[in-house]
Amino acid sequence: MDSLLGAVIKIVLIYAGSGESSSSEQPPSGPQVQRPPKPTKSPKPTSPPMDLLPSEILSDIFSYCLPDLLGGPQAQSFRRSRAAPLTLLRVCRRWRDVVVTTPVLWTCIAVEQTKQGCAPPLPVLQQWLKRSGACGLSLDVLVHSNAGASYSSAHAAQMFKTLLAVYSRWREVRLCVPTSLQRAVQGDILHLESREAPMLESLSFTLEMAEFETSSPGGILDVEEIVARAPRLTNLAWDYQYPTPMFRAGAGWSRLTRITTGTTLALRDCYSFLQACPQLESCHLLRAYDGWALGGDATPPLTMSRLKELFIITKSADFQPLLDLLTLPALRSLELSRVSERFREDDRSSAPLRHLALRSEFTLEHLVLHNLELNESELIGFLKMVSESLTELDVLEIGTRISARIIYALTLQPHPEKLLCPQLKMIKLRGGVAASDGQLIAMVQSRRNPRADACVLKDIQVEFNEGGGHFLDRAGLRALRKDGLRAYIF
Repeated sequence: MDSLLGAVIKIVLIYAGSGESSSSEQPPSGPQVQRPPKPTKSPKPTSPPMDLLPSEILSDIFSYCLPDLLGGPQAQSFRRSRAAPLTLLRVCRRWRDVVVTTPVLWTCIAVEQTKQGCAPPLPVLQQWLKRSGACGLSLDVLVHSNAGASYSSAHAAQMFKTLLAVYSRWREVRLCVPTSLQRAVQGDILHLESREAPMLESLSFTLEMAEFETSSPGGILDVEEIVARAPRLTNLAWDYQYPTPMFRAGAGWSRLTRITTGTTLALRDCYSFLQACPQLESCHLLRAYDGWALGGDATPPLTMSRLKELFIITKSADFQPLLDLLTLPALRSLELSRVSERFREDDRSSAPLRHLALRSEFTLEHLVLHNLELNESELIGFLKMVSESLTELDVLEIGTRISARIIYALTLQPHPEKLLCPQLKMIKLRGGVAASDGQLIAMVQSRRNPRADACVLKDIQVEFNEGGGHFLDRAGLRALRKDGLRAYIF
């Protein structure tokens, strides 16, 4: 609010100053005649400077106070006494009139579960929607399945139905609801599939399953139908936590630029997503598995010319069937994670990263490799291929510890012509560092005082082998914290 009042005061001074005369009266020439002083009059009351601003300018200024519902802590717009438009209503009567008659100020709506139930009350939500006029809405609905005795499914269902009634005005929407609420409004949700969403640009839908539930509740929102009827939709995220049928590429998918899904998908469906979305810039596939086989003459190679970010989590160690088909020349961030407690001998993966890099010739900046069975040569060889551009490295190895050879390769030597990853600013080495005590801190110190052609390391996170030890490394990292290094030891 301080920045808002400062902006208002500046505009008031400019506006008020523009009405004053810039020229002063010249005294008359010739002899001056002494005149008796005029009797003083009490000054006329003047309007406050704020009243000099037209209502249209006030409305424009107020619009910059809207919270970012989908990106920050201001999502509690109903209950935060300092959040717009509630704060602006309390300043003065004129401001209240301007706020109430400015629909754009009422387009950010947060429905949240609290200890007292769901907020806001239904009448407040209805009044909020009424004041928003015909503007597009930014909605953030967060209701958990573990609400306890204070949770009223009937109240939550009424509020959710109220929001579904204005579906044609949805613009940016994030929904996180339990299956119990989904069942209560199942008919209304299924009805959305036949309705148009002309304003919808971003949709995130998470269906939260209770601990005792093991099967799909049925009647789940058909994402493909929503995409087909939302001509402006570019950002899509959904998480049903249930296996879904084979992906069917339909109308509208070619417009999408960002996809995030936590639904269980086979690698074949992951490939179909990429094939159906040539404009994709970011793709997060959080529950991939080895489903139908890929490769062969029936599955052609695929080039994603705009994809900058690829994030895949799978229970399988074998990314090869998918990665072997991809060429990603614009890739900047790559995250490959395998969710498993341990490796098996028959679970070994070659993770063909070097072949992907050779085909794509990308400029990789962010690399995350978790639980991949990479040997030392494979990892170091791939790092050499992306050496010039890499700024963040996160490696979690279970099958192979972070060995002395890997630590030595990351150490910046004073004389070699070509350094390995000289632009690294953040390094995470987890899963157990197996190098000798003192070798890690030597690597860190070489990057804290690098050559002129290298960046200074700012962040290091490391996990040592179990059983203690590494006293020199631990002491050295603690000492470097005083020098500004963000060092975390697991």
